[in-house]
Amino acid sequence: MLNETPLLVKLNPSRRRKVGKSAPKQSNKLISTILYIKSFVGMTGISVGYFFSKVGVIPVLTLYPIILIISIVLMNNLSDVYLSICEEWGRKPQNTGEFVSILNPVTKRVFGVSIIACQYCLCMAYIILFCNELSSLMNITIHSMFLFCSVPLILINLFPSLVQLSFLSFVGSFLIFSSILTVFGSSLFGVLDYGLDDYFVPVTSDVSSHIFTFMGACVFTFEGTAVVVVLMNAFKEPKYIKKLNVGVLTFLCCLFIATGLLVYGRGGTNVPQIVPLMLGGFASKYVFAASSFALFLTHPLMAATIYDMFEKRTEKDADGKAIQLPPEVNFTFIIRRVGIVVSMLFSAYLLRNQFGKVNGIVSSSFGSYITLIAPAQIHMKFMKNNMTPFQRLIDWIGIILGVILIPIGTWEAIIE
Repeated sequence: MLNETPLLVKLNPSRRRKVGKSAPKQSNKLISTILYIKSFVGMTGISVGYFFSKVGVIPVLTLYPIILIISIVLMNNLSDVYLSICEEWGRKPQNTGEFVSILNPVTKRVFGVSIIACQYCLCMAYIILFCNELSSLMNITIHSMFLFCSVPLILINLFPSLVQLSFLSFVGSFLIFSSILTVFGSSLFGVLDYGLDDYFVPVTSDVSSHIFTFMGACVFTFEGTAVVVVLMNAFKEPKYIKKLNVGVLTFLCCLFIATGLLVYGRGGTNVPQIVPLMLGGFASKYVFAASSFALFLTHPLMAATIYDMFEKRTEKDADGKAIQLPPEVNFTFIIRRVGIVVSMLFSAYLLRNQFGKVNGIVSSSFGSYITLIAPAQIHMKFMKNNMTPFQRLIDWIGIILGVILIPIGTWEAIIE
């Protein structure tokens, strides 16, 4: 199978090229875990409380674990493909483009465009959110905040390695978790103070108008396809990621459901879409401040896949085949990174008032593809007959669910 694609070359161990100082830095288990957790955990999970109030307890408690299981299996399937490629090639795929080279040219191009579109929108969302929240907290105009954030944002995006950003990822993860725990604790005390009178209030809104939006939010809570290669390349022990897939995603699912139930218990059917608004006082201000700083610090991690798609440097191995190398820090590297970040800042500034609609459309269309359909395509293409019936079933469920969510979710995003 591997010989069908020119890029998939099985390297003889004696001919493996040693890249020496050009090799990317790799992280230990602790740093790997921090990078992995931050790539998944975000403030999206807090919105589960909002969906409890709009969709109902039973649908959320049913769909969330189901999508969790699908996400874990799809991520483990991608991990199997990655490990198989490493074994066949005798080296790691150096970027996402090389990882998906097993796909046909059209599908590969669709995948590349989808990843860039989704990660670009996600990076713009980070910029808009922390600029909006910080401008409110610091009582300055949004225009001044965009200018104020531009220079430090450019500087932290000039680090070529994720391992070099591990400390920022650790701080960002701490701030995100402290924000989630603040929502958890504030909602718990609210329930203890006021009781559970609203807890089982029947949902009176049109559930069908929110169910697909909720399913999309579930999918993107666990979305990691875009960063799987970037993260696994940073690991000294890539096999470790399969354990992380199960442990981290299950923990996040339980944390978000517990927090969502408490938020729903406090607010009933009146939970706002921006959940921290219902907290009030210091708790609300802390969540907004901590989450905005966390989004700022971890922006380079979300942009890493975009850089990975553009920053390609190759050399020839002993067989004359091209080997992808990590980016070389030079003038071109700096101009490219600065250009990408400036374009994100400019786009975010122009679209800040309409970004919800733009992000919803991109997430529902391109996002559903790279989260559900693409992992199944990659796994089925590479593994072929080396799959268990359960893995094959999950692959098809992912494809079918993606095909359903793309048109319906996109339409909901357009008309809302």
